[in-house]
Formats: sequence, C-alpha cells, structure tokens
Amino acid sequence: FDAIANQSLLEDAALALPVTGVGPGGGADEASQTVIVTATSSNPAIVPNPTVTGNGTTRTLSFAPASNGTVTITVTAQDFGGTANGGSDTSSQTFSLTLTLVNDPPAFGLATNNISADEDTDFTFPNFVVDRQAGPTNESSQGLTFTLSLENSALFATAPKIGASGGLSFKPALHRSGTSLVTI
Repeated sequence: FDAIANQSLLEDAALALPVTGVGPGGGADEASQTVIVTATSSNPAIVPNPTVTGNGTTRTLSFAPASNGTVTITVTAQDFGGTANGGSDTSSQTFSLTLTLVNDPPAFGLATNNISADEDTDFTFPNFVVDRQAGPTNESSQGLTFTLSLENSALFATAPKIGASGGLSFKPALHRSGTSLVTI
C-alpha cells in the first residue's frame, strides 16, 4: 500500500485518511488473496487505535483524538499467502500524527433560571452557578470568569455579578420593579 504522509491537526478534530494501493504482494498468482488492513496507535490515551473500513484497493483510516500530543500510527496490511519458503504476508508503514491543543469552552449550569427579588433589598444566591467545568481534564486548572449582560439595567443599583464561588449577588434600584433578562 502507498505511504501515508505525517499529519497535523487540532486535538478535537476527527480525521479520515485514505489508504491507497492496497493489494496482495507478488504477481498474478497472488491476485485472489484477501488483504486485511489494521492500524494501531503508539499511545491510545492520545489517539485510540484507528479503525479501518472499506475493501479493494482503497481503505479508510478513521480516528478521533482524545487529547493533544504526538503519536505514531502503524498501518499493517496482511494477505493470506503465508510465509512458506521465505514468503512474507505482512507489510507495515508508520506515520506520525501531531495533535495541537485546543482551548475547549467551559461548561456550567444554573441552580434556576428564574429569580424574584424584593426591591430595595440586597440579593444573594449562594451556589447559583453549578457544575462548573473549565474544560476537559487537561484544562481543569484554568480559572473561570463570568460576564453578565443586562436587558434592563435601570432595575439595578448594583449590577448582578457572579463571585468566584458561583454565588449571584445584586442590589435592586430604589423604588423600581420589573423584569430583566440577564445573559451569562
């Protein structure tokens, strides 16, 4: 089969590569042999072993990276001609795959999406933001900051904010009532 060039891609991107020129070795006497193509990763924690699909002279090598880093992918083709009389029934080639780190978006939930507060009184909702995640494990040390935008800022003497522990606090404006959409 034909060589596969070294590859670079972002860690969150899946990739499908063609494996071309697949066929049994030798001459016409080997043309009827079935060829199986397999692939392995040097580090399945970064890239799990790829799958190979298809048949005939072109196969598809597919993988979905799990992390960033560099791995070696070994692609092996095996026909069923055997190894008698010094024969060889396998051929392997390798290529490197470099996965560049991508900053994944954080995730969070809210304890509720509807709040009522008495006017003219400071409001605090501890643990308003729940299930905070900076991203996958390799990004867990990143800090999170929350930015809020208000639809009706005239209702607030002190604008809503979310503290480091996930609590929501604000102070309604004096003698004001109404509704405001707050986007986090």
